[in-house]
Amino acid sequence: MLLWTVATAVALGADCPAHVKAEQVGGHVEDAMLAYATLDEEGFRASAAEAEQALPCVEDLFSPSRAAGFHRMKGLQAFIDGDATTAQKSFAAAVALEPDYTLSAKIAPEGGKLWRNYDTSRALPRSAATGFEVPRGAKTYVDGVASTTRVVDLPSIVQVLEGSAATTTLYLAGGAPMPVLNVTAAAVVAEVVPEVPAPLDETEKPEKAPKIPKEAGSGGGGGPKLWVGAGASAAVAVGLFATSAVAHSAFEKNPSAGSFYVTNGAYFGSIGAAALAVGLTGISIGGTF
Repeated sequence: MLLWTVATAVALGADCPAHVKAEQVGGHVEDAMLAYATLDEEGFRASAAEAEQALPCVEDLFSPSRAAGFHRMKGLQAFIDGDATTAQKSFAAAVALEPDYTLSAKIAPEGGKLWRNYDTSRALPRSAATGFEVPRGAKTYVDGVASTTRVVDLPSIVQVLEGSAATTTLYLAGGAPMPVLNVTAAAVVAEVVPEVPAPLDETEKPEKAPKIPKEAGSGGGGGPKLWVGAGASAAVAVGLFATSAVAHSAFEKNPSAGSFYVTNGAYFGSIGAAALAVGLTGISIGGTF
């Protein structure tokens, strides 16, 4: 019977025709309590059934006060079915949430059987809370309170919330095992998405390395030494050309082997020096750009 209660809750949660607010379930519970107070057993059972069917479809957090009301309704349901033990466990779950609450005299006249069942539930022995596995990317609530433990002896309403939306709402009877709680695929994916670093502010961006100007005469470019060399070569070329001209004039007046060699040597030397000057000048000009 207990396992049937859990399985039914899970199945209803999967086949909900529409989303339900927790206050709607609370309204069905209030209708059931009013029907019980007026001795309308048929009305009580009808409203209680509506509350039970709507509970697995709740899409928001079920508050501790509404959870206590639901447990009281389940206690009355068990009591009129003749199950005093289950009724007392349900009342104990309600008392744990609202210890100062008392049933009205219309529902439970003082000294009567129902009154005594509810009153003794306050001292009902219970087991220690037992932990359960929480799905990744979600939070679990037991009777409207964030928790990862549950008193197995007593009934409880367990919810799995992803953000502010309830994806699972279960009523577990006292002694029922905790089923495996799941979350949607979106919640798991959202948990493992890596964080994208925020773009750097303009004031936080690293400065670019400053360009280092080339040193004069480095990197294949021209420098003062090359310019000096080019000028010296040009001067030598001019001097040699002048020597060649003088020697040529002397050769024409008085031909001799010595003047012939001087003329040719100076002439060809001037050509070589001139070529060197032109080359150095070109290298110096190319290196400045």
